[in-house]
Parts: sequence; structure tokens; C-alpha cells
Amino acid sequence: MWVVAYHMQGHFDPLATALPFSASELLRKGYIGVDLFFVISGFVIAWTALYKPGPHDAPTQFLLKRVLRVAPPYWVATLYFAMLSDLRKIELEPSLFL
Repeated sequence: MWVVAYHMQGHFDPLATALPFSASELLRKGYIGVDLFFVISGFVIAWTALYKPGPHDAPTQFLLKRVLRVAPPYWVATLYFAMLSDLRKIELEPSLFL
């Protein structure tokens, strides 16, 4: 919600001026919410993979399942945008594919 509020802050100027100084400063720092989300989700994934009761190869199995679930849509999207770029003769940002 913090990131959404950050992106919507221009639409709520009267609200931003009515907020106490600390709240409006917090709203302006909403981009930090993305980093915070990734840190928390990484911690939760690691905690789940490492401390889940089961065989000792559970983290390896978890990682394998994750790669098999994430890699196919990633490569489909990468190939789609590469073909789209070639068809339209436009150059896409390399960062789109990372």
C-alpha cells in the first residue's frame, strides 16, 4: 500500500498538506516499499525452504520446483518481446529482459 500511496501522491495534494510532516515525508519515501517487499519475501522464502520439516534435500527440491515454475513464462515473454521488437523494428531496453 505504501508504494501505491507513493504513486498516487500527486492526486492527493490537499491530503498531503493536511498530513503531519512525518506522515508526508513517509509518503514521499514510498519507493522504499519495493525494496522492503523483496527483503521480506526473500526472508520468508529462505525460512520456508531451510526450516521446513522433511528430507535434507528439501531446499534443492524447492529451488528446482521454483525454477521449473518461473523459467518457462520468463522465456516465453522474452521470446515474445524479442519477436515483437523485430517485427516492429524497434529497439527495446535490455533491462526489460533481465
